[in-house]
Parts: sequence; C-alpha cells; structure tokens
Amino acid sequence: MRSMWNIWINPIFYQKKIEYVSDDELIRKHGLNVKKVTAFGCTSRGQAYRTGRWILETEKREKETITFSVGREGLMHIPGDIF
Repeated sequence: MRSMWNIWINPIFYQKKIEYVSDDELIRKHGLNVKKVTAFGCTSRGQAYRTGRWILETEKREKETITFSVGREGLMHIPGDIF
C-alpha cells in the first residue's frame, strides 16, 4: 500500500469525509496502490491524517511476519494459560 483514503466523521452535521494520505517516495518507486480505511471513532481531520500516516509507515517499515497453526490441542487454552 502506498496511499490511502481514510474515512472519518466530520462533527459538522456528522457527515463522512475522506482524508487522502500518500507516501510519494513509495509511489515513485512502486507505483500507485490505494487502500480504503475507516478510522473508527475519528471526528478530526488531523487525527484521520495521523492514523493514515501511521498505517503507511507501519506497512513500510515492518517487514517480518509470523504465521503459525495449531491442532485441536490448541483449542483447550484460554488467555493467560501460556506465558
């Protein structure tokens, strides 16, 4: 993702608004790729922009992911069992 439309609620008449956020460096390097995100509970344009920047920076910097699966024995645990 290189740019996004971040949807937020304007407190004037509580209408949905879109704040466009982009990373020009990534767009030049990889091309345009737009993602639509809703900032839940957001009623400020500035907060919507900061949320969008945070999502873009997180996706740009975090490269390592982990994937795992468990069998039926994994269904017996509840939060707090494994520490």
